[in-house]
Parts: sequence; structure tokens; C-alpha cells
Amino acid sequence: MKGGSGSAPMVAAHGRSTMSGSSWRGHLLAGMVAMVGFCSWAAAAVAPAEMAPMEQVGPIPRAVDARLYARILRVAADAEHRSVSDALGAIKNASKQSRYAILVAAGTYNESRIQLKPFVDLYGGFAPGGDWKTRDVYENATILDAQKDGPVVIGADDARIDGFVITNGHHDGSGGGIICDGTSPTVVNNIILGNNLPAPAWLKPPLGKQAANEGAGIALLNGSRAYVANNLICQNTTDAGAGAGITCRNNVKAKILRNVFANNIAGVRDETEFHGKKGSRSSPGGAIAVNAASSPQISFNVIVLGSAPINNDGGGIWVEGNSAPPINYNWIVGNLSGDDGGGIYVMGNLYYDEHGERHDLMPDAPVKIESNLIAGNHTIRGGPGGIRVSRWGRAELLRNVIVANQGGVAGREGGVITVMHDNVIADNQEDRSQSRPKIRLSGEIASRSFDQRRYVTEITVGQDLPAAPQRRATLHDRERSRLEGAVICVGQQWSVIKSGPTSANPRTIIVWGKITDPATTFQVLDHYVESDYVQAE
Repeated sequence: MKGGSGSAPMVAAHGRSTMSGSSWRGHLLAGMVAMVGFCSWAAAAVAPAEMAPMEQVGPIPRAVDARLYARILRVAADAEHRSVSDALGAIKNASKQSRYAILVAAGTYNESRIQLKPFVDLYGGFAPGGDWKTRDVYENATILDAQKDGPVVIGADDARIDGFVITNGHHDGSGGGIICDGTSPTVVNNIILGNNLPAPAWLKPPLGKQAANEGAGIALLNGSRAYVANNLICQNTTDAGAGAGITCRNNVKAKILRNVFANNIAGVRDETEFHGKKGSRSSPGGAIAVNAASSPQISFNVIVLGSAPINNDGGGIWVEGNSAPPINYNWIVGNLSGDDGGGIYVMGNLYYDEHGERHDLMPDAPVKIESNLIAGNHTIRGGPGGIRVSRWGRAELLRNVIVANQGGVAGREGGVITVMHDNVIADNQEDRSQSRPKIRLSGEIASRSFDQRRYVTEITVGQDLPAAPQRRATLHDRERSRLEGAVICVGQQWSVIKSGPTSANPRTIIVWGKITDPATTFQVLDHYVESDYVQAE
């Protein structure tokens, strides 16, 4: 293993793990880090071509194939059924051999506790008075509004919900938008927005690290194997409880793929004092929380602008309780935690007994964190902004790009990074001084606007931006020139570019999430590929 003193940068070429910045030994070896293959000459860290194309992330509904169904029911103001619940109630004999579909026209349906049924598929996004073929979840918003009276949707096995806006869920329990308690539906192409869970009344001192009301957007519980893909999950909040976007608790083996998580906040009112500090530490995981022997696949997601602000961990993803989810090919950008792990936080098994005493146990397996882009994440109290492994947690880090965070990677308090291989770890703010990441494009912001329906910020800049490369350009040139999927910084906020300029709009950038920083300039992060580095001798 090559390196040097704690203040010396560690840089490598051709896919070696690359570290720069101060005190890498202090951050990693203090947590008994075992680095395996740290200086191998294997494949490079994650490249843009390996990430999902941005047009395949978030809602992409397709036409419904009527040939797959024994019967199709329709819901609209002028249809036989005026509500989703009414249409579901009319179905008595759906089965594996006789599947039903319910097509729902655009409009607002004030319904809560919509109980899905096995072998019944719900589809939204149809224009009123249209042909019931073309779907658009943005232009033909089909809104299921619980009006703060319970969860919006209750899952069922062998069921599908596809193409709805699921909003205003609120109740004293887990699962504000959708709850899947031991059930495994398909949840795809939805906009899950603005759901909230209150703090449970029993969460009072001296209690801390409790399972409060979790999963404001979606709660996957008790063995759920749900398929959750291509959803836009944004602006969901827990007052006190883990996983504002999604929580996975108790042997969950779901798939969480190609979703966009933006501006979800865990623990907005988690102010109960615990161990002399404000915050009960019951609200980790701004976007995703994984606990109690759960191992969902978390892949190809955009996770931006999430927060677990009050003495909590994991602004992006939080893992604890003998859980080992594979976390790969995600953008984890611009998330905030109150304590540690702005991007990702990994722990072992931790619990407090009835006397408030803390107990830690090792997990059965490490969390494999592979081929992610982790940038611009930070913490309030100065803990590692990129990845923190703590309290007997175990993690393997392979082929990630971990840059421009407030602190890069750390294993502490018995936390062990068991494999550190082919990562680029550079330009992280280790000492709270201003980080100086590599920037490939910057300029003035002329104007901006926020599209609530698509949950994107449209930024108009003061000069024409580089056009997309011609088809005849090499793959290398195209990847280095495109803005889609790049990391952008506006003031103190970081996010991911959904789409770049076009010939019709050469000065426009579309960015995932709600950017509120009033800064008048923007910066686009460089690629940080292995060819930019040379071995330090």
C-alpha cells in the first residue's frame, strides 16, 4: 500500500483507489480499516457510461396492453366509476388467470386508505375524454389526495400502481404515501409527493434511537419484496421517524431502482432531548432508511437534497440493524445530516435498553457500496460528509467517485471499511476549510424557475452552453462533454443535471429537485476519471 504521512495526498492512475486531502489515515485507520486491493491496477472507478441514462430515471409510463387483462375498468368524471375505491370494490373475482386493470383519467381523487387487490393493476396519466392509450403523468396528473387522513395507498401482493400522484398522506403510524406491510406490489412511474408522518406521542425523554413513524413516502415492512422503480419521490417528511422517502424495516428484500429522491427530510420536529443533546436520534435516512435485517437492492437512483438535520445520520442513505443492502450505480449528491454521513451512514446492530444503556453488535455481512457518484454531501456537526461507517458497521467500497464532500470517507468507533478498491476519493473538505473541487464549467445565472409538477429547477444561464457532441464523436468525447447526469453546484446546494442545453434552448439546464440558494452563479463538477491522475511517487 502506497501512501505517506497523514497529510500527504494519495493519488493513483489506471483505476487505483485515489485519495487526496488531509488526514486520510486518521479518518480510516482509526476505525480499523482493512484495505484490500487498495493499489491494484484493475478497472477504473465508475464512469458516466456505467450510470443509467438520465432519460431512463424517474417516471416513464408506457401504454397499457389490453391483451394482458380479462377485463378493464375505467374511472373518470363521466365513466361508470367515479373513484378508485369504487372501481376496486367492484372487482370480486380477479385471479392469476383472470387479471384486471383499472384505468384512471386525470383529475384529483380525494381518497385515502386505497386498498390494492391481488391481480389488479391501477394505471393513471390518461387525459380526460381521451383515447385511454396515451399516458403522461405530468400533463395528465392523476392525483390521489388523502387530505391528511391516513395513508394514501395500502399495498397488496401481485398488484400494481403505475402513473399516479400520491400526496397528502398523514397518520400516526408508518407509511404516509404507500404502506406495504408484508406485501409486495409493483410501484412504478408515480410521483410520491408531500406526505408527512407526525411524531408518536410516546417519544419522550429519555427514549432515543426508537422506531418511530417511518417512511413518509413509502414504508416497506415485514418481509416486503416490493418492486419500486422509476418513481419521483420528493418533499416527504417525518416529524420524528426514519426514511422520509422510503423506509425498509424487518427482513425487507425489495428492489429500489431508477427512482429520483429529492428534498425529503427526516425528523423535522425530532427535538426531544437524548443524552443531553437536542434530537432523539430516531430520524435517520433523509431519502432511504434500511434496518432490521433488510437488504433491498438500491441501484441507479438519483438521491439529492435529502436531509436528516437534527442530530441524525444519513442525509441520503442510512443502514443499521444487521442489514446489508447492495448500494450501486446511484447519484448521491447534496444531502445533509445533522451528525454523520451526509451521503451514506452504515452501522452494525445498535440498541438501547430500558435503562438507556447502549449496546453494539457486529453485523453478519458488510454493506457493498459500489460504482456510485457521491458528491457535495455535508454535515452540520462536522462529521464525514461522504460515507461514515460506525459502531461495528462493515462496508466494502469499490469503484466509487467520492469527491467535493465535507469530509470524504471514515470508519470510526469500531466501524470497519473491509475493502477499499478502485475508488477516486479527492477534494473533500477534511478540515472545514473551503473545498476546491475540479470544475469543468461555470457561469452566471440569468433566471431560474421551479416546476412543482416535474420537481425540477430550470436554470437559464447568461451564455450559450456547449452543445451536445455530434454522433460521429467518440464515446469518450461524448461522455466528457454531456451535461446530463453531471453534478451542479449553486451556492451551497448541490444536485444532478437532468437535461442539458438543446439547439432550441442553448442556455437552459434542468436540475433535479428544488434549488433555493439565491446564488447568481453555477458550477459543474469535473469528471474525476482515472486518466486525470498520475501516481504519486
